[in-house]
Amino acid sequence: MTFKKGDIPNPNGRPKGAGNKITQEARGLFLQTIEGQMPHLDAAFEAVRQENPAEYLKIVEKYAQYFIAKKVDITSKDNQLNASLTQITDEQLAQSIERLEKGTSFGDSETGTNEA
Repeated sequence: MTFKKGDIPNPNGRPKGAGNKITQEARGLFLQTIEGQMPHLDAAFEAVRQENPAEYLKIVEKYAQYFIAKKVDITSKDNQLNASLTQITDEQLAQSIERLEKGTSFGDSETGTNEA
């Protein structure tokens, strides 16, 4: 029998998914520091907004990435998938799932198109 990663838990290590103690402590300290600065952030944002609106927008953009998920392009063989899930029929979805399970790429369909 071949060993597969994750088959045998490490009896001497931390449980799978458990965080590193030092990392957890560092994050806690960082959060305390940020929480202490919250009253000052509003004033700092307002000062930057008034002095340099372009810089303010850059800061807001960087700040927002921690709270709003970025859009990600989904591609198949370097082609943008244009159809959203709401535009795919149940049959097309079932075929796509079947191809994924078999490891067949989307461009290998019987019609020769790259559509899912």
